[in-house]
Amino acid sequence: MGTGTRDGAWRSARSIPMIPTAWWTPEQLLDQYEDHAKRVIAVIRMEGACIEGDRGVKSNAAEIVAWWVADCDDTAMLAAACEASAPGTRRFFDRDVMIGLYPPPPERRN
Repeated sequence: MGTGTRDGAWRSARSIPMIPTAWWTPEQLLDQYEDHAKRVIAVIRMEGACIEGDRGVKSNAAEIVAWWVADCDDTAMLAAACEASAPGTRRFFDRDVMIGLYPPPPERRN
């Protein structure tokens, strides 16, 4: 994942050309995982080689850097699960704001 602070590791990962800010757009996530993606979306920083497979993406290292949970019946449970899985990461209450700060790349780079 790199050394130093989260910001320092993020800057070093972003300097690697093959690392996209996002692998899928929110629309692609909703198309493939509608039931889940309409309730939870996370931004994951990947480092090293990234290989897309049938069930997702494999990389040398990955770290959740931000997440959004919809306002729904199980918001508290979903938020608690996200906080437990990624302590210290940023929670967004507006999905569009998160996507604006972590935009998908213009096209997928493999």
